[in-house]
Amino acid sequence: MDKNLQIKNTTPQIFSNFVIFQTATGKVNIDVYFQDETLWLTQKNMAELFEVNVPAISKHLKNIFETGELEENSVISILETTAEDGKQYKTKYYNLRAILAVGYRVNSGRAREFRKSPHPRPYWQNLHARSETESWEWIWAVQSHTR
Repeated sequence: MDKNLQIKNTTPQIFSNFVIFQTATGKVNIDVYFQDETLWLTQKNMAELFEVNVPAISKHLKNIFETGELEENSVISILETTAEDGKQYKTKYYNLRAILAVGYRVNSGRAREFRKSPHPRPYWQNLHARSETESWEWIWAVQSHTR
C-alpha cells in the first residue's frame, strides 16, 4: 500500500472547498473539489490519482453510464474553472460515487490499493466536520479509520 499518498488542506478555513492529494515525494499532487459532503474530480485528476491515461478514465465512465450502473446527471457537476491563462472554462467534475466506480474498474497498482482501502465516504464526512483552527492532514488509505 502506498502509505506516502496523503490528503492535505493546509488552509485552516472550514469553507475552503479544495483539498490536495499529494505523495511525500511530491509525485502526485491533485486538487480535489469538496462540496456537499462529497469529493469532485475531473477525468484528468482521476487519471493522475489512479496512474492511468485520461482515455482509460473516459472509457470506464462511458461504460458505467451505458450499463446504467450510475446515471450521468446524478454524478456530474459542471463548474467554471480558471485556467493558467486566466480564462474561465466549464469543466466536468465527477463525484465520489463515480470516482469509486472508476476505481473498481481501472487496472493499475494505485487503483488496486484504492480498492483495498475502506470505503471513504464516512471518512470524508468527518473531514468536513473539522474545526477551522485545525490544519488538515490525512493518510490516503485511512488505516486507522473503521467503517
